[in-house]
Order: sequence, then structure tokens, then C-alpha cells
Amino acid sequence: MSEESSRVYSFGPFKLDPKERFLLLRDEPVSITPKAFDTLSVLLEHAGHVVTKDDLLKAVWPDVVVEEATLAQNVATIRKVLSEGASARDFIETVPKHGYRFAGPVVSGMASGFPAGSDVRVELQEASAELDARRETDQPPPRARRVLWIVPAVLLAALLAATGWWLLRPARESKAVLIAVPFTTYPGVEFDPTFSPEGNQVAFAGFLDEKDPNLDIYVKSVGSDKPLRLTFAPDLDVQPSWSPDGSYIAFMRFKDDRSTIYTVPPLGGVERNVYEGKRLWKSGLNGRLLTCTPDSKGIVISESRSPQDPNSLFLVKLKTGEKVRLTSPPAGAIGDCDPVFSPDGRILTFARVHSLQSVSDLYKVDLSPDFTPVREPAPLTDRMPVSLKDFDGHAWSADGREIIASLRRGFHARDFWRIPLDDPQRSTRLEFAGERGVRPIISGSSRRMIYVQEQPGVASIWYLEDSGQSKKQAAPTRLFASTQCEGLCQVSPDGAKVAFESVRTGFSEICVSNSDGSGFLRLTNYDGPRCAFPVWSPDSRWVAYEARPEGQSEIYVISPEGGQPRRITHDPGDDLGPTWSRDGGWIYFTSNRTGAWQVWKMPSGGGDPVQVTQDGGWYTKESVDGRTLFFGKPEPELGVYRMPVEGGEPELFLSDALIHLFAPAANGYYFWRMKGSDFGYPDGSLVFLDSSTGARRVVTVTDQLPTSVSPFPDGKRIMFSQMAHVFTDLYLVENFR
Repeated sequence: MSEESSRVYSFGPFKLDPKERFLLLRDEPVSITPKAFDTLSVLLEHAGHVVTKDDLLKAVWPDVVVEEATLAQNVATIRKVLSEGASARDFIETVPKHGYRFAGPVVSGMASGFPAGSDVRVELQEASAELDARRETDQPPPRARRVLWIVPAVLLAALLAATGWWLLRPARESKAVLIAVPFTTYPGVEFDPTFSPEGNQVAFAGFLDEKDPNLDIYVKSVGSDKPLRLTFAPDLDVQPSWSPDGSYIAFMRFKDDRSTIYTVPPLGGVERNVYEGKRLWKSGLNGRLLTCTPDSKGIVISESRSPQDPNSLFLVKLKTGEKVRLTSPPAGAIGDCDPVFSPDGRILTFARVHSLQSVSDLYKVDLSPDFTPVREPAPLTDRMPVSLKDFDGHAWSADGREIIASLRRGFHARDFWRIPLDDPQRSTRLEFAGERGVRPIISGSSRRMIYVQEQPGVASIWYLEDSGQSKKQAAPTRLFASTQCEGLCQVSPDGAKVAFESVRTGFSEICVSNSDGSGFLRLTNYDGPRCAFPVWSPDSRWVAYEARPEGQSEIYVISPEGGQPRRITHDPGDDLGPTWSRDGGWIYFTSNRTGAWQVWKMPSGGGDPVQVTQDGGWYTKESVDGRTLFFGKPEPELGVYRMPVEGGEPELFLSDALIHLFAPAANGYYFWRMKGSDFGYPDGSLVFLDSSTGARRVVTVTDQLPTSVSPFPDGKRIMFSQMAHVFTDLYLVENFR
């Protein structure tokens, strides 16, 4: 009897039989593709150990040459199948640059060498017949002697297997099962939840109808269906925080370039203006920007003095309006956000965002009775067993011993982690929240947790023919038929290829293809940190991009044929967004190495960087003739500025555009038009500005979120990327411990 035929793997509510080729979920068959089944079988066979990508490819596709992307898609299929029945538990871990490991507890069925139950029944029947024929003998027949051995051996094997599983089972199996259920399921978006003091109601921001996408504040009771709408202004109302005494809900209202904090009674009523600020939000900040103090007499906000300064935390006393600084992040950081008080009110934890793409750590600061710091903040998560941290919300456990935090894994995937305050190195991953849970809130009084479940849109690359006529808008065509995100595309100067960011492997990597979509080639292989903003050299022989394999972002150059990337910047700060000069002699980039975001350039062959802008700069594009440098200002400030390449006084060129959504062309400029002011957003119109006449015309209109634009060198075709809109719901966990 083969070893395979006698082995069944049990894990969580699943059972897999490689011989009979079935996968069961609570004894019900589960649909899974054949290759995904084979991949899962190999991982289960080596459970707890890393299986390299090469070994998996050889085992699952022994006679076929396939790309790693196919393997990654298979693993993604397995994760989806398992998440549907295992409370979103992630059994399979990615080991960067190596392979995969089945990390969940596995109980292997009957050990090799012992017969199955059906075989024992046959043996017993045959032995019974033989015994009847030889009753007169003193010795049992050979087959009977074999059965006398088989029966106790089978029983002993079963006893040993059960005892071994009981003794060796992971401790976490004995913990209560946490189940997350939808709290809101409206067609719009819901986010920024906050519990009432007793934990029976939740206030949140969002819009409930796609036809009326105005962000307002709502309150919904646990167990009820219909929420109560509290605000009705035509502005953006977000970030509600329920006061601990239950008397009011504080929230932020954004209008043009003004940010105002109001309070409103939990049942609705008159709004009260309690604080006016100018810069309460900045790109890269995740989590709360506002929370109430434990005595309900003040609020803590995240605010900066200027777009170049990092956000700091301030205590605002509601009665007097007095503002007290709580934190002072270093120059060059994005800033501090997501303030959360401990259950006893003696500690404030917060996220310090070091750089864009939300590279962050959690910090804690001890407080006096009036909620002012008694010492400098100290890092809390710098010793977590995670190489690159990107937090999006955290909460204190009811007993004050742990932090529950959302941490990025891969491009769109996120996990919740338990972080012990006394030893963050013992942090463990929670296994109920799926792959996209963010911004947890915990109510100690009701033992409930609520969080935001994201349904991110898929980014895709499109191209179109520009007819040159406003009344004849072209219909775009999708470049790739892929279900994975691909964007930030740029056409090569010779028009033959396109470079772009892709997550086909589950992680963000730089890829290239022919401009018709054929010849897909993955250039980078970081398996973790995001790579972004690929750009071509003028001769189409090199691709520059940004990546952060060591934490900070640096600029790299790689051949479009593949090979080893070459790092060209070396600074502890972040270097982002490379672009080439038209003559190929320089590479521009954005850096905070001096404490503020400025545009720099360095010789493309290597050399010392030179600062280009003095009053803030962000990303660059040279004009087609190489005489003018276009750049932007740090987000959220709108506008494209220009100055001579040789240097000079900058001037505002376009007030309704962003630099990364702008591209010079042969006879003018393409850009995605922006609406609003400080908190602008694309209105969906791709506009062409004629450089000779100054006339504008709309090339095409999209209902998705544009992320890039790149014209072909012939000036007649355009490639761009866009992302479907993100939808979010709130999920509730009862009996959270």
C-alpha cells in the first residue's frame, strides 16, 4: 500500500486526500483547480518547512516550463479558497525570495504502513473463513495471526496519533474563535468607526448611496439596520470620535483649504465649531487624525504648520481653546497621527510615519493627569518581527496589556497583529480579519471590536488614439486582460515598450512589455517592499525606479532586458520619483535628505546630487525640447510649476493639475484635470493643452481614478492607468479578548 493512499491531511475545518483528490470543508466538497490542489498537497506534505519556488514548479509542472507568476496565481487561488471557510485564516506564508510555507497546524492521517479501515474489514472476513476451516488445529492460521496483530496495531496507531496531536497542538488552538460579521453593507463606503462609551452604538463617516457620494457622519446601533444621519453639510465630514462621557461626537469637516473640527450631539442637533486649522491632513498619514481625551474636556489632533513641516500631535482644550504640543517628529518625516489613549488614560500611543508609502512605527508617551507628556515618546514597535512596517490604525486591548494593529502585507493585503506592551518581539498575527482589515476600534465595556474592511479597486492600463477633436472622444482599450493591479505606466521614447508597476506575483514589482501588451517581463524580484514610478532613459536602454528593500526609498536603474539593478542614490533620507533629463545626462528625483521635500538631480552615470528647488518640490518632467523643468509641490497642494532647466524663478503653470498626472507631448501637454483646492481630486477628464494656442480640449472621460498618463512619441496615441473606486464596509467582532 502506498504512503499517499493512507495519508489524509486535516487543518482547521479542512481535510485533503491527495490520493482520492478531494478537499473537504466541514465534510462538504470544495471546488479547487487541479494545479491549485497539487500545489496545496505539496505544501501540506512539507508543512512547517519552506518549499522553494523551483521545487514547487518541478513538483506541480514536472514537464512544462511555466513562469513564477503562474505559481503565485495558484497560491492566490489557494488562499482565496481557504479563506472562505477558515475565518479568513492565512495558512500559507510567503518567504521572500525563497518560496512558500504552510504555517498552520496540520494533523496527518493514518501513518504510512498501517492499513485503512476498509482493508481491515476485508482481512477480518477472510480470516474468519479460514478459522472455520481449521478449527481442529491448536495454532491460529497465518491470516488470523496477522489479524491479531493488525487490530491492536491500528488501535495503537490511532491512540498515538490522537495523543500526539493533543500534546503537540499549538496553544492558540485552545483560544476562543473570533468571528467577524458585516456591520454595514450599504452600496457606498463606510469608514472611521468609533464606539459609544457603552459599546452598543457606532458612529462612522461615509455615504450610503453611490448616487449621493457626500461624506457625512452617521450613528448605527448594534443589531439595528437603519443608521441615523447626523450631518448634512455639502462638505467632507470625516474622523468622528465619540466622547467618553457620551455627550458629543467630534468630527472634522474639510472645505476647500480649511479644516474645522465640530462637535454634535449623538442624536443630532446643533453643531458647535471648536477648532479651526489649515493643515490637518497630509498624504501618507493613516489612521485617526482626531481623538477625544479620557475626561471629554479636550481633543488631540494631528496638524502641521506648512506642507513642508511634519504633522505633530496637539492637545486642544475645548473650554479655553488652549493648544499644547505633545510630539515633535524629526524634520523630513511625514509626521505623527493615529493618537490612541490607553484604557487608564496614562499613556498615549500614536503612529510616526517616516516616509511616503506610510513606512511607520508605533510610539508611546507617558502622560501626566492633565494629558501632557512627562517624557519624550519612545518607539514601541521597532522590535516587532516584521522587516518593513506600514500601520493603518491601532487600538488598545481592554486590559491595557496589548495593542491590536493593522499592518500591510503585500500590495493590498493587511493583517491584524497582537502586540504585547511588555515584549513586542512576541507579536503574533490575528487570524480572523481577512486580508484587508484596517483601523480597529475596541470597546472594553462591550468586549467588541469593529474595523474597516477594504475592497480595493483594481488598477489597469489603457491606451487610445487621440482624434484631435473635442467632439470625437476616443474609446480606450485595455492593454492587459489581468485581474491584478497594474499601473503607473510609461511608454518608452522609441514607442516600442511600456514599463509599469504590477502585482501579478502578489507583490509590487517593476515590469515591462511590448506596447501592444505582448512580451510581459518581470524586471525586479523584491517580494515585499513596493517598487514604483518606472521611467525610461531617452535612448530606451534603461529603466529607473524607486524601491525600499532596506527601509528607506532609493533610486535604482535596471536594463529592460532584465539583470541586476544598480542603486544610484545612497542617503538615509527617502529618494523618490526618478525622471531622466531629455539629453540623458541627469536623473531628477525628489528627496527629503535636508528635512524638506525638494527636487534634486545627479549625473546619470554617477556623481554628487545637486539640489534644484529651494521652496519645496515634488516630482519632475522636462519639456520635449529639454529647456523647461516642470515640477509640483508636496501633496496635497495642487498645481504644476515650471522653471528654466538652467535655474531661475519658478512660476505656476497649471493650477488644476498634479505633476504625476501631467505629461509634456510634441505639440502640448496632457493632464488629468483636478477639482477643488488643497483637497483636490481628478474629475475624470483627460485634457490636452495646445502649446501654440493655449486652447484646451477634453480627450476622454473616465469614471475611475486616473493614476498616470504617458503619450507615445508620435503624439497620436496615449497610454494611461486608472483604478476602480475603493469600497469599504464595517465589520464587527463580538466577545473580543
